Amino acid sequence: MFENLLSADGQDLRSVQVPQGVAYEFGRLAHHFREQHGAILVGMRSSGNAVTSDAVLNPAFEARVGGGMFLDYISRNPVTIEWKSLEPLLAEYK
Repeated sequence: MFENLLSADGQDLRSVQVPQGVAYEFGRLAHHFREQHGAILVGMRSSGNAVTSDAVLNPAFEARVGGGMFLDYISRNPVTIEWKSLEPLLAEYK
């Protein structure tokens, strides 16, 4: 099981960049990734930083994810996020 987690035949570590001008709670995004895409959100990092540099793995539920940051997740396929559909998650930061 674990040997398939990050293998060519299994899941892969992937990234998606959050658009500028928005902010979310990590935990709410993690729930969305899992429920809507079957992906596991594992970390976040600043814009321009590699996965091993300045990355935060397993951030707190309420950790702020700002525009331009990268979200790192595990999934078989790349996830396409419809950011406009996540507008209800922005309410706490408006």
